[in-house]
Amino acid sequence: MLHLRNLVQRHKTRLAARAALPVMSEDAMTMSDRGSPDWSRGISYLFTAVSSLSLLSVAILAVFLTDLVAMEGNRILAWLLGAAGIVPVLGALVMDMAHARALSGYRENRMANDRAARAAIGVLAALVLTMVHPLLAIGLAAGAVLGWLGLRGLHRFARKEPLWDFRPSEAVSILAGRDAYGHHLAETESDGYALWPSFRQTAIWTGVVITLAVSSWLAAKEIISVAAIGGVTLIALWSITAICDHAAGRLARQTRVSRVATSVEARPPLDDLTPEQQAGLLIRNLSVEDRSGRRLLSDIHVEIPPGTIMGVRGEAGAGKSIFLAALSDPHGMAGLSVRGFASLNDRDLWARRAEHEQVPCVHLPETPILLPASGAENLSCFHDGNLLDRGKRILEQLVFATDTVDEICATPDARLLPSTQRKSLAFARAFLLNPGLYLMDRPEDSASDKVIRALTARMIQEKRLGRSFIVATDDRTILECCDQLLVLQGGRVIEAGDAQEIRGRMSSGWTRMVAARSLESEDNLDRWIRSHFKRDGDEANRRKAALIASELLAFSCQSRSALEGQSVTFEFKHFEGHCILKLLDDDGPVTTAQLERAREEVEQQVTGSRQSPLAMVIGQSMSVEAVMEGTQRAVIAKIATYDPRKGGNQQGNVDADQTL
Repeated sequence: MLHLRNLVQRHKTRLAARAALPVMSEDAMTMSDRGSPDWSRGISYLFTAVSSLSLLSVAILAVFLTDLVAMEGNRILAWLLGAAGIVPVLGALVMDMAHARALSGYRENRMANDRAARAAIGVLAALVLTMVHPLLAIGLAAGAVLGWLGLRGLHRFARKEPLWDFRPSEAVSILAGRDAYGHHLAETESDGYALWPSFRQTAIWTGVVITLAVSSWLAAKEIISVAAIGGVTLIALWSITAICDHAAGRLARQTRVSRVATSVEARPPLDDLTPEQQAGLLIRNLSVEDRSGRRLLSDIHVEIPPGTIMGVRGEAGAGKSIFLAALSDPHGMAGLSVRGFASLNDRDLWARRAEHEQVPCVHLPETPILLPASGAENLSCFHDGNLLDRGKRILEQLVFATDTVDEICATPDARLLPSTQRKSLAFARAFLLNPGLYLMDRPEDSASDKVIRALTARMIQEKRLGRSFIVATDDRTILECCDQLLVLQGGRVIEAGDAQEIRGRMSSGWTRMVAARSLESEDNLDRWIRSHFKRDGDEANRRKAALIASELLAFSCQSRSALEGQSVTFEFKHFEGHCILKLLDDDGPVTTAQLERAREEVEQQVTGSRQSPLAMVIGQSMSVEAVMEGTQRAVIAKIATYDPRKGGNQQGNVDADQTL
């Protein structure tokens, strides 16, 4: 009965999530993630098998030519058998052409399947030769093993030769913008090794020579016919080539795979979500690590209801671009490991499906994504008719001129458009796709003020229709239309909440950081404090404020009520000659007795002894005040600072050096 009740509740939440989906018109654009049909592999194997067997039949023909023509002297059969041998060769060509035509557009998978099937047939050929005589397959096995060892040796010890090895003087020309093709060569990574063709040739011909020697020896002992020498050699030649090509193809494929994410671990959705959570954007435990284990994003938790604009702020390197890219395409983050869960309207954003469906989200990076095609094709995603007309109308709202729209759409290669027009084209295409979520990375870059005003007007319009936005921006116009703000530092969320409240606090000079109530937050707290002291000569101020913040965190964590899952808030503001650092947590008030004991501990300090966290705060601060703000406990420390530009009293420097 309980299981049935859970199913009913889950069905209700899914209906509520679907109710929040944007309404689609009859001609709405749909998408399908890149994928090959399930039947393509079987078709590919079939074409390759027929083509390979056609070529291998030439080896049988070689036996008849040697036996009937060379040994018995039937010259007329040379022309007849030769003409007959052309038929399977042409048949192999027809099969390869039909293979390419049947699976046109799937070249990558088609070629990989072709190499795998040929290698499998090469192994079967080796087994057939072993059945004839065990020694006949020695050359084939030796060539294949030699090729594989050479390939592994190159992969481990050899350096991939660049397409062009630039001298410093040539690099100057490229970086000065005088050699665009040279820049392309510098950016393009070679898939293979320059010496692999030589190693491949050596492996193949070593196997051929061994096969010739072994088959000749067996023929001399009258174990096999002399006429079989040529056929066995041709089979070994073809099989070794197929196996070596398959090994090289697999290595090249692994190299291309290294350009995508190392791993993407999508955690299963939670069963205890409310309908409101399932109806919006839900991000849980989103983390991104590089190969060294360094975290670029750490446990990001975000919940956005439908029809919300969230701004993302932070200094350079805070993780804003990585955050947006991880939501849209975690599989394409080269060399990074992504973990977490992200869903929009009860749909997994990281799942890839080949079925036609509505576009869930659109990512607009700093550099617009454009294909080498016309402006109209990039705008409508190669659709025409009503979709193209609607895209032009949206584009006109951004550029304010029909002539400009026609010029953009008529451009043969959209990548050659001016930067502002490329940006406008990307915006218009995103709104044409009609997703439930827009991910925008610095939309103000290369966009004029007129475009930004038109963009914000369109964003507000889309918001009324239930669409959500996550925008990494520093533009004031865009920030003013945000409902929520997310502040990142070092890949962690240090503040999130109502945008108007956060903007008001920032405009008054106050900044806030919200962290887990745990000593594990100390490193991030230290970076946050130090980010407020950026002037030359500010090191003593940084160290002193960071020390006091660390002791405040330790004081908060000492409480028995500091349970897992609780958070602690720090607020900071600069004043002339001092700064204020405030701690907010959910404990009861600090008693007068606690403060008196801490002050006595400071006055009676014994050299080398370790003071309690509260005593350390009092000893290093000008004053400490403990109050209640609503239901939260507040500990406010007034910290003396100096202005290094004035070269005046550096009391903060003396105090910090005495402590550390």
